[in-house]
Amino acid sequence: MQPFRSIPIVLVLALVSAGSAAAADSPDWSAVADEETVYVITTDEDGEVRETKIWLLVLDDVGYIRTSRSTRWGDNVEREAAIALRVDGTDYPLRAVFVEDEAERARIVAGFEAKYGSNPILNWIRGDDPRIMRLDPR
Repeated sequence: MQPFRSIPIVLVLALVSAGSAAAADSPDWSAVADEETVYVITTDEDGEVRETKIWLLVLDDVGYIRTSRSTRWGDNVEREAAIALRVDGTDYPLRAVFVEDEAERARIVAGFEAKYGSNPILNWIRGDDPRIMRLDPR
């Protein structure tokens, strides 16, 4: 029998989704654009499922999330791009793609600031170079 940590994240996320929330393929981004917070579901190195409450930005009908360079859930996404996003009780299996283009990153940061405001303390914690992820279907 294989240890739990060797089970692929896709299977873990499917099991979590089946047991705790409804599952769907991909969100209707325009329908969830006004959501203030959502949960990103990732898997830690030891195989434990991590649910983290985060902000969501929808820009041009595409979902984006971000975190500082020093968060465990961000490290999890670096290891495994297959994540789930829980929005209003529904889990969506998605693939996080890191945004590297500076012009696109600036536009997304401006979008987050327009939606949530600018908080100097959070900006200091997040740093000058947050990890910004576009959410694509799997």
